Amino acid sequence: MTKVLVTGATGQDAYYLMPKLAHLGYQVFGMVRAGDPARLMHLKEIPFLTLVQADLLDYPSLMSVATEIDPDIIINTAGLTSPATCWGLPELATMTNGIGAIRLMEILSNPKVHYIQFGSIAEFGPYGASKKYAEIMMDDYRARGFHATTIRFAGHHSPRRSTQFFSRRVSQAAAKISLGEMDSLPLGPLHREQDWGYAPEFMDAVIEILDKKPGRYHVGNGQPESLENFVKYAFRAVDLDYRKYVKANDFQVQPHDVSTLS
Repeated sequence: MTKVLVTGATGQDAYYLMPKLAHLGYQVFGMVRAGDPARLMHLKEIPFLTLVQADLLDYPSLMSVATEIDPDIIINTAGLTSPATCWGLPELATMTNGIGAIRLMEILSNPKVHYIQFGSIAEFGPYGASKKYAEIMMDDYRARGFHATTIRFAGHHSPRRSTQFFSRRVSQAAAKISLGEMDSLPLGPLHREQDWGYAPEFMDAVIEILDKKPGRYHVGNGQPESLENFVKYAFRAVDLDYRKYVKANDFQVQPHDVSTLS
């Protein structure tokens, strides 16, 4: 049975990806960090999943897991995925998103192992820069004969997103305002466009890429919408006019960035 190690098992993407892998007959191992067991409760819903404990920042723990499992495929979904959090912890973002990916490759330096790195279309700020570094290094490993693939994801969302992310913050606020639990929602500028997608569907694309040649792949829906439209649709779902409740401030969030993430 083909063994797959999925890092970042408590995250959104792994939550939707691991059941799909198990359903296809893969032996799935989900890598989690030490911490509050309550974070792992939702993983009990996933059949045929074996949890292993390790951290991208802890070399000995990664070595232990690699020796114990000897995986055929590694899918690295782990990392700091909130751009705002990465701005607050830029060094940690670099170590986790960038150096962490390299550690996995070095520990499991076997050209027969298929390695898939979850990347991003973002290229600026600590988040984008750290993901870009890992992507470039995957290109180098691939040129040296390793089966290293990077999937550059556009934005993809689901109810499993935390409120650190714009999509979840807006949808949760719309629900609370409709219930009288909030009065307003302060946001930054809303003119920027982004490619919005549904996380479970994006994980279907990952399954397809597993059987393709190693390389760079781009997953998105190709139909960017402005942040303002996302807000409008979210409030429309609860029969509210967002303009009555949303306070948008036109400040520059990140001076070096693209106007459309697609």
